[in-house]
Amino acid sequence: MFRAGATVIATGGCAQLFRLSFHPVCITGDGYAMGYEAGAELMNMEFEQMFIASAFPAVTMVPYPIWGLHPKLLNAKGQEFIQDYLPAGVSLSECMDKKMTHGPFSTRDESKYLDIAMVKETRAGRANEHNAFFLQVPAKVKSDPGLLFPEFEDFYAYKGVDFRKEYVEINVAHQCSNGGFRIDENGQTTVRGLYAVGESATGAYGADRLGGAMMTSCQVFGSRAGRHAAASAAAAGSTGIDKEAVEAKVERIAKLRESRGGEAPSEVKKWLQKNAWEELLVVRSKECLTGVVKQIERIRREVCPRLSVGDARDLVDALELQNLLLVAEVIANAGLKRTESRGSHYREDFPERDDENWQQSITVKKVDGAMELELVKVDERWRKDEAELGWWG
Repeated sequence: MFRAGATVIATGGCAQLFRLSFHPVCITGDGYAMGYEAGAELMNMEFEQMFIASAFPAVTMVPYPIWGLHPKLLNAKGQEFIQDYLPAGVSLSECMDKKMTHGPFSTRDESKYLDIAMVKETRAGRANEHNAFFLQVPAKVKSDPGLLFPEFEDFYAYKGVDFRKEYVEINVAHQCSNGGFRIDENGQTTVRGLYAVGESATGAYGADRLGGAMMTSCQVFGSRAGRHAAASAAAAGSTGIDKEAVEAKVERIAKLRESRGGEAPSEVKKWLQKNAWEELLVVRSKECLTGVVKQIERIRREVCPRLSVGDARDLVDALELQNLLLVAEVIANAGLKRTESRGSHYREDFPERDDENWQQSITVKKVDGAMELELVKVDERWRKDEAELGWWG
C-alpha cells in the first residue's frame, strides 16, 4: 500500500491479452484495470496497433521493404492463400506495394487484406505449430539481408530470426494500444490526482499510428504529467486512506491465495490469449465480439472460482488474468459499439468508414459497478485532410 498525493500510471498497454505480441510478459493491462476501478475514463480502446511479424523463434517486426519484392506466403500445407481472401478488383501485388509504405494494420488501404487473410487462415486451422505462416525469403535478401534493414541486421541475429533461410515464420502481432485513459493537457485523467502517460493514456494519433513513435505520448506528456503531478501532490499535502477500499483489496488477494481448484491461472490466460488474438485483434464482427463477451462472462462465472493458486507466481497470474478479462471486456464492448471500420478497427460486418455517424470517440467508465459507454466529440472542427494521410499521417 502506498500513500501518494498524486499517482502517474505508466504501466504500458495490454499486449499480453493476445497470443502474439512484441511486449514482455508483464504488460497485462494492469494500469487500465486499476484506473478503471478508480473511476477514470478510458477512451479509443477499440483501436489497437498490429504489425506483421516473425512468430518464431521470436516476435519481431518484418521489415516493410520486403513486401516490395512480392514474396510468397505459404500456409502449413505449403499453399499460397492470400489471393483467396482478396475482393474482386484487388490484386496481391497491390496489397504488398501498399504494405511496403507502412507497417501497421490499417483499414485505409488494400494492405489490410494481408493481415486479414492471415487471421482468417489461422482460424481455419492452416497455420503451423508455431501459429505461423512461411514467408519465402527472396533470393536477393537471402544473399544480403542487410539490403533491407542494415541498422537492424544484428538485432535480428540476436533474436534468432534468420533472413538467410528459405523461409521466415510470420503472422500478425500486437504492437501497441492506441487507446487508454482520457487525459487533459497535463496528462491528468478524469480522476483528480491520477495521471496517465505513454501507452497507458489515449494516444495523440487517434485511430491510427502509421509512422513515427510514442515520443509524444511518453516524453512530452510524461514530462508535463510529472511536473503537474509533483505540484499537485505538494499542494494537496497529506492524504487520507480509504480503509474500506484497502480492506476490500486485501480480502480479494487473501481469497485468491486460498483458491485450490483445478484450473491453473497461467493455462486459462493462454486460452484467453488465443481467443482474443483470433476474435478481438484484427477481424471483428458482432458475432465474434459478442462471443468474446460471453466467454469472459463464462470464465468469471465458471473458471475463476476454480483457480488453483499454490504459490506467488500463481497469485500474480490470477490477478493478471482478472485484469486481462476486464480489458478484453472493455475492448470488445467498444468494438461492438463502433459500427464502422476506421483506422485499426476493422468490422467485417461494417467494412466501410462512416464519417456521418462516427467522427466521435467512445469513452468507457465504471458507474455504480457497471461498465458505461458514452460518445464524445473531441474536436468539432476536425476535417479529413488528404495531405496528412501519408506514411507519417
